[in-house]
Amino acid sequence: MKLHQLRYLAAIAQSGLNITAAAQKLHTSQPGVSKQIKLLEDELGFQIFLREGRTLTRITPAGQEVIERALDVLQQVQSIRALSTELRDEGRGSLSIGTTHTQARYVLPAVIQAFRARYPNVRLNLHQGTSEQIAEMVAQDRIDCAIATGSEQRFAAMTLLPCYRWSRVVIVPRAHALARLERADLSDARRLPADHLHVQLQRTVLAERSVLQGGLYPQCRDHRTGCRRDRHLRATRPRGRYRGADGGRRGGR
Repeated sequence: MKLHQLRYLAAIAQSGLNITAAAQKLHTSQPGVSKQIKLLEDELGFQIFLREGRTLTRITPAGQEVIERALDVLQQVQSIRALSTELRDEGRGSLSIGTTHTQARYVLPAVIQAFRARYPNVRLNLHQGTSEQIAEMVAQDRIDCAIATGSEQRFAAMTLLPCYRWSRVVIVPRAHALARLERADLSDARRLPADHLHVQLQRTVLAERSVLQGGLYPQCRDHRTGCRRDRHLRATRPRGRYRGADGGRRGGR
């Protein structure tokens, strides 16, 4: 069995059993194609096509299975050739990345600029979505990698690599008790009356185990509205790191 025989077989099937059209597509002669198909049938011991004279009329059930497997083999051959091209020149190809709006807008622009300067022949495709959507893209092999924040439980079946560190900021009025602190943690906020806990956080933040275990049940405003500028507000950095929903430590240095 030869690889070119499988190519002839696929071309005939894709040309509506027209051997002449298949031969033209393959830039070879019609008698040569017919001969190779007959040799393949003799080797297999059964007919791939039914004939009336020299005309192919239909594909046999066994022939249909052979054609399907031949197409798979040819696809694998094409994949191997593509891999060979990539390995010979790693500076070419494409890279698909899934990321959130925040990462795409505030973190990745400078990174992408540096990447394109270093790999000008690599096509970069960005797919934006929520952390849940990005995790699904990776699981379905629709993207090569993901850059996102949030609970690591969403990516439990994937390999995770740290990208950078970040921390939360508590914003309070200047006359607030927490404003006297250079750094604050959840225990500081827990000592305040419940009616003082009017915070504005994303829902993913409020779902963090560290917030719930710290005894904080804040009254949340609409997380989509953003923070307004206020001269009477003061930002206080969190003290140390906090534990995420997965139990790992996160946050500032």
